[in-house]
Amino acid sequence: MKTFTRVLACIVAATTQLPAEAAGCSAKAEAPALVVELFTSEGCSSCPPADRWLSGLPQAIDGRPIIPLAFHVDYWDSLGWRDRFADPRFDARQDEAVRRNGGRTAYTPQVFVGGRPGDGWRSGRIAAPAAANLPRLELAASPASGGWQLTAGGSMPPGVAGRLWIGLVESGLSSAVKAGENSGATLRHAHVVRVWQGPQTLAAGGAIDWKTKLVLPADSSPAQSRFVALVEDSAGRPLQALELPVCRTSG
Repeated sequence: MKTFTRVLACIVAATTQLPAEAAGCSAKAEAPALVVELFTSEGCSSCPPADRWLSGLPQAIDGRPIIPLAFHVDYWDSLGWRDRFADPRFDARQDEAVRRNGGRTAYTPQVFVGGRPGDGWRSGRIAAPAAANLPRLELAASPASGGWQLTAGGSMPPGVAGRLWIGLVESGLSSAVKAGENSGATLRHAHVVRVWQGPQTLAAGGAIDWKTKLVLPADSSPAQSRFVALVEDSAGRPLQALELPVCRTSG
């Protein structure tokens, strides 16, 4: 029987993005996006190089838009420093990705590219899995009382069921760490998942039609943030994704 562990030791180590005005507060996936997920923590001394690597990713590779997502896990929080971006749901997401790929150990920093292990990040390589069974995906945003109304639309391919997530990702963040392995360091982050809502179940060959209200964190910067929609298959492998800068409103 397989055992599953987390290691509290670090491993050393789409769409075309448009301005909010041009996108009209909506976006449509025009090409197969490549989702790059980094599981990281401010409590891990080997994570800053991975954070910098994620920050420096190009907008696209081989014509495929890159959707970078930094999920901060909380299983380092008891070791001296509480990561303000951490969420236990991201621990569960990491565990699922590890199990799906036949692994036993979750650690930080850990990268998945298109749902598969992305250990090549240490040498600067991204191995992009082939895109297939692409859903049709659109996302629109409009101001709502106290937040934003997000509407995802589109359709799933025949014979492929899945699930939909909608979130908010922010860049230009920094933390002055005062304890733990990174004590004394100022850490800078990009593509941090600040809000994560879902999943919404998607039927094979069915319509994508989900409306949800999203509230921006009080300390977030709308100018540095973007909405993200991600469609996965039923096993959690990314099928399609897109991002939309937070719409600018008058006044």
